[in-house]
Amino acid sequence: MYLFMYKCNIVLEETHVFQNTPCDVSLQRPFNGFGENNALPLRKMHQEEKKKKHRGGHWTLSEDLKLKELVAVFGPQNWKFIGEKMEPRTSLSCRQRWFNQLDPKINKRNFTDEEEEKLLRAHILYGNKWSKIAKLFNRRTDHAVKNHWHSLMNRIIRKQSASDIRSFDNIQNYQTSNFLPGLCLLNTKQ
Repeated sequence: MYLFMYKCNIVLEETHVFQNTPCDVSLQRPFNGFGENNALPLRKMHQEEKKKKHRGGHWTLSEDLKLKELVAVFGPQNWKFIGEKMEPRTSLSCRQRWFNQLDPKINKRNFTDEEEEKLLRAHILYGNKWSKIAKLFNRRTDHAVKNHWHSLMNRIIRKQSASDIRSFDNIQNYQTSNFLPGLCLLNTKQ
């Protein structure tokens, strides 16, 4: 049996007995039953155990459906309870999944041209403060705003690169016609 000590609360793992003790307790794992004292701090041990228990990565369709059902029954505020029912997902990951992807109030339509202009102006004012920028949009999440910003920037860069390539082709044409001699080093045939 392990005895966990944390913030002067002693918890017996098997019996779930809580006893408040006004003392200064060392936050270390006690004897493991074999006469050894593992000097691993409790917080680190707890984090390691959490890593083992909880699942990360992509959400499955069945997990999404279960989360939707739990939120429909218990509401979008009791995340600790919902997280316990969603093992091995954490309450934090359940909350984030709900508010960033599954909430039916989220506006998932494509950004309009006006919204893109608004996003460009807002980014000039606020920089990468996506939560602040998202408040300017109707039911858009900070993740959606950030992701659209990056796709918008990639689109602008691609257009710019395409125009650079067209202008480079024009320079090559001028070079071959001896209109601008010496500008194009790639065209060696004359």
